[in-house]
Amino acid sequence: MKGDFIHITDAAIFGRGGNQVVVRIAFTGDAIGHLYFVGKPEMNTLTQSVQIGGLRLDLDSEQLLQKSGPDWLDRSSVTDLVMREVVLGVTPAIDRMRDLVTKALNRELSPTITTHGTVTSVQGIGVFADVNRLYVRVMSDGTLTLKVDGKP
Repeated sequence: MKGDFIHITDAAIFGRGGNQVVVRIAFTGDAIGHLYFVGKPEMNTLTQSVQIGGLRLDLDSEQLLQKSGPDWLDRSSVTDLVMREVVLGVTPAIDRMRDLVTKALNRELSPTITTHGTVTSVQGIGVFADVNRLYVRVMSDGTLTLKVDGKP
């Protein structure tokens, strides 16, 4: 709001269960404290990122803000700001998955059987949250060759 400001000092995301996450924002400035937001993780396949859809203040934060928070913060667009900024890139996780799949495809199964494979593409196609983790579902394409040496 004009003339009033907050500075976000910390942010964290926690699983809530039921495919929901909690975003905790700590701040200082003309108001000091923290707020909790609740939303559903959504995969943006175009940008390969996870955004939090339907983000809203959790009930306790909303009630506390209305009772004891500054009026200007209650009327501010802090939810819109947080919604725009809470974007998680999943490219590093997808790259790790590509490496794991490539390693699994290229190995010796026995002294006479080996596999050789390549991964041509991997992309995130979905996301799900439980209490402990954020799971990203991926889709991949590639090739696999099976080589058998020796007598039948």
